[in-house]
Amino acid sequence: MKIPDIKYEKLINIPDLISVSLTRFGNTVFLRTNSNHTMIDIDEVDAREWVVKVGDSFHYYEGNKIKRKEETGRDILDFITIDGEINKVRKVGKKVEIAGNIYDLFERKLDRAVFSDKQKLFLSFNNKLHSFDSPLYFILGNSVISLLYEDYNLLFDFISSRKEIFKDGLMHLSIKENVGVDSKGRIYIDDSLVGICKKEYISFIGKLNGNNVLLCGNEIKQYMGGSWYNIGVTNNSDNVKANGELLAFVNDDMLHVFNIDLVEIGKFVDVTGFDISSKEVYILKKNKWYGVLDLFPINEITVLNSNITYSSSLVISYPLLSRIKVTPINGRITSLDLEKCQVHIDPVNFDNKIKLKLDSNFYSFDIEFPVNVEKVSVSLVRPTIVMGPDGFKILKAPRSNSYMKANLKYISSIETKLKIQIGNLEKDIQLEKGKFNEKIIIPLNLDKLDHEVVKLCTDKNFCKEYVIPIKVLDSTGAEINKKIKIRNSFVEIEEDRKLDLFEQHQITARSISVYKSILRARVGDILNLDGKEIKVEPGLRRIFISQENETREFLIEGVETPLLDFSAKIEGNDLVLSTKLSRKAGMEIIYCSDDWRDLVEGNAAIKLNLLPECSNLIVSLYDGDLIWRYNYNLDLTVSSFIKTAYLNSIKIKQHLETFGIL
Repeated sequence: MKIPDIKYEKLINIPDLISVSLTRFGNTVFLRTNSNHTMIDIDEVDAREWVVKVGDSFHYYEGNKIKRKEETGRDILDFITIDGEINKVRKVGKKVEIAGNIYDLFERKLDRAVFSDKQKLFLSFNNKLHSFDSPLYFILGNSVISLLYEDYNLLFDFISSRKEIFKDGLMHLSIKENVGVDSKGRIYIDDSLVGICKKEYISFIGKLNGNNVLLCGNEIKQYMGGSWYNIGVTNNSDNVKANGELLAFVNDDMLHVFNIDLVEIGKFVDVTGFDISSKEVYILKKNKWYGVLDLFPINEITVLNSNITYSSSLVISYPLLSRIKVTPINGRITSLDLEKCQVHIDPVNFDNKIKLKLDSNFYSFDIEFPVNVEKVSVSLVRPTIVMGPDGFKILKAPRSNSYMKANLKYISSIETKLKIQIGNLEKDIQLEKGKFNEKIIIPLNLDKLDHEVVKLCTDKNFCKEYVIPIKVLDSTGAEINKKIKIRNSFVEIEEDRKLDLFEQHQITARSISVYKSILRARVGDILNLDGKEIKVEPGLRRIFISQENETREFLIEGVETPLLDFSAKIEGNDLVLSTKLSRKAGMEIIYCSDDWRDLVEGNAAIKLNLLPECSNLIVSLYDGDLIWRYNYNLDLTVSSFIKTAYLNSIKIKQHLETFGIL
């Protein structure tokens, strides 16, 4: 299969918002733009400064990177470049101003512009300005301007600077061909009236197989055998070309290429500019890639092998493999050799064709190759189904009571899946390309039967069945491992039985003894449990104490003191005690020879007879079998009492002295 040869490709550095077309002269291709650089050898395009009018502003680029924007306002219609200087085109009423001069008319097409007054018409192209007497009518084409005067027609090729004068009253459209149109749109070829173009714009495109091709408005027409044929439409008059052997045009960024028989031989997306030769197309894409593509290549994709076996793949060869990317649609690449220009591809199913996508910077093609795919050969060697005794399960597969083991022998031409059906089980096994003999073990959960059917399927139309006897094992040969654990007041006996790939795990328990397992203690106390010291913490705490084969569990409640606050003061001859408890508790107070006992809850005030000679106070709190005892020293309280007694004695002394006593 032939695909266009990419003879040359280059990424060029131009702005994104630029409009372009390509024009070829011999072996040189020129880039034509609507920027300040109008016509450049495409191989000389570099990161120069570009100026492009976008909306109401001028954009200044360096390569494809914008450097600054200059707001121009709506009165600036465009600009032209003359001798390297940018001249703004300003709207003044219904006229325009250029370089300080007022003109009646301004018309711009990509890299060329016409402006005129009553005396002169000026053509700006490729940094130069050409002047003519103002004509009655003019037509601005891709490479020529046709000027009609009262007694002659001047045709100027502004690319080659060639001029021709005609005196037949027509506006000629080509220097080389005798094609013209009058002021009413009537078309003449070789001085014969052949048709009418009622559109505002008409242009001579070229010849295809000896027949003239014209553009009338946006319609591409070929005059052949006395009739006009509509070939297509375009939205860009600069991107229509015909050169005798090929006809091409761009419409909505799609480039269409036709041969002399008007058979479409090429289609390329996202094209911004192009030109053609007798067999090549010169393309500039939106992605900035420029390339030269041979539409009639001598190179073609060659199939070196189409028989797919376990040891061979589809092998194709293409001399320009390094310029394209091969992506299988229903296959996978197993080898890519750019030196040999070969690619090896395996299918992913048993279709009789492999589809590929070929991508480059300029095109994308889907192609397919017929192949012969060798069927998979698969068999089970020495298959056996083994079932464990009652209660036995397979290690690491606790839901399985049996298994099948066998050697899986297969030859596969592709990577595929083998479906194994055994009873209610369906299992997929990945088959690799090649020749293999692998041991497989498949856990199963089967009923007690004498035989089971095993089915192997590589696709819905190819299955192989086996009837396999079931061997049931006897538990008498099992290896037994027994462990005894004492937990709380029970003894646990664990038995692990292993037989082949099966195991059975059993636990039995019985009661042995009773111990005090629930304890209540004060927070901060140290308990000795089976020889281990445990500090009591607030709240409930579960402790496990292990010794040899015995593990005991204890539940410890850490109880905090109910006493929240305690204070003492002297009121007259009484000692007043104030207490605050978090919960109801028994309280005992020993005050030397005096004592006091009662159940107390919340806040309480207790009065005792003040004993000046007693400075020790013992307070005990009872909560069940828990006791908290606190000793208080009443030195400060007694000192206060003595101070009071001293002051009273002074007052008595002073009172007696008034009577002469003392």
